[in-house]
Amino acid sequence: ELQRVRDSLRGVVLPFDHDSGDHRVLETPSLRYVELTVEESTGLVQLVLVWNGSRDKPAPALEQLLHVLWPLQADEHAPGPETWHSIWVHWREPDPRLARAIHSKD
Repeated sequence: ELQRVRDSLRGVVLPFDHDSGDHRVLETPSLRYVELTVEESTGLVQLVLVWNGSRDKPAPALEQLLHVLWPLQADEHAPGPETWHSIWVHWREPDPRLARAIHSKD
């Protein structure tokens, strides 16, 4: 399902490039990591999106991504079982000192 969503938002939601030598990459709002955890008793998935950006700045690409993902849960006419237990966003502040760290230290 995530692959379909990713394909539909190609060019909107950008993947974070860890290997770029360009410092501007740190400032580009982008998806750094995705964590999926399945709740065994229900089969529902907790999705955590680690977003490269500051919480106090607009993130239209993230908003689009959430808009596409969450209706899959809310649409009572969607085929198949519910998908999401929950969706969380962790804001990873752009900070060159953190290198590949998933979480901000502040």
